[in-house]
Order: sequence, then C-alpha cells, then structure tokens
Amino acid sequence: MAENQYLPPSSPPQAAQFTSLRERCLGVLKNAKTSCGLPLPLTACEIAQRLQQTGFAIQQGDIEGLLHELSDDGSIQEIDPTAGFRWVGEAA
Repeated sequence: MAENQYLPPSSPPQAAQFTSLRERCLGVLKNAKTSCGLPLPLTACEIAQRLQQTGFAIQQGDIEGLLHELSDDGSIQEIDPTAGFRWVGEAA
C-alpha cells in the first residue's frame, strides 16, 4: 500500500512578480523623455534593445504588433514609421 508523504515547506512561499510585455513596453515609453520632459518617440527596435538590456527576452517583431495594438486603443501615438511611437499621457 502506497503512503502519501507530506513534506513541510522549508520556507514560506514568496510571491513571484510577473510583468507582461504590454506593461514593459508602456513603461519604456512612459520613461522615454527629452531633457525638457516631453515624451520621446521610440521605434520597436529601440524598445526591444532597452527590454533586452533588462533581461527581458523579446524580439523586435514581437513588439511591432503590440505597438500597433497599443496605438489602436489610444495608449500610445505613432509619430511616423521612422520616428516610432510615444506614450500618450493621461488627461489632466
């Protein structure tokens, strides 16, 4: 007859912190500002590089679709295809 064994936890469980690609992209765009504090547009390539530097494994192609989706819902604004996208601040 098999016995069920219970192993007591050695330490209390710790909450893991997960952030989505959407949250990360918005965070990068929110923090991209000119020296005078205006939103700075970034391309998908620039966002991918910044996220990769923080250890987030992502490719430029994955970000491009998300940027268009965020633009469609009004979270960000596309300046033009070469300048990229910028965050649209919340209404005052």
